[in-house]
Amino acid sequence: MFALYGGFFKHVAEELGVEKALELQARSGKEAGERIGRWMRERKGVDRLDVETFLPILKEINDPFGYDSTYEVKSNRVILTTHRCPLYQGFTISGHDHNRSGYLCGYLLRAFFKGLKEVYPNVEYDLDFREKEEGRCVETITIN
Repeated sequence: MFALYGGFFKHVAEELGVEKALELQARSGKEAGERIGRWMRERKGVDRLDVETFLPILKEINDPFGYDSTYEVKSNRVILTTHRCPLYQGFTISGHDHNRSGYLCGYLLRAFFKGLKEVYPNVEYDLDFREKEEGRCVETITIN
């Protein structure tokens, strides 16, 4: 599915330009973050987000997609170390090189967390992208 998305992004960029494609991807990512935030509030009953509440929800969201990640809690942070990432793999399978794939992953994820922040203003996100294809990404989600 992520390879299909990566190919779709490539075609949108060819037709409308990379900047417009990134703008549309960011809009979709932000909307997804807002939807997940509203779902957490309305369906999960999470009024104020904290690390202990967010960790199982994050696993519930990520694990079915086939991410190979370890989750670590340090104080007010959740640290994900991801070795196999279907989003990254989808971008590379669809023909994006390593650097472009990383840029697209980061752009989408930052937009997602910007949307989540609309619902839970106490959330911050940072991505340390893998240096090489067989490497790992480290995502830090800080919840104050």
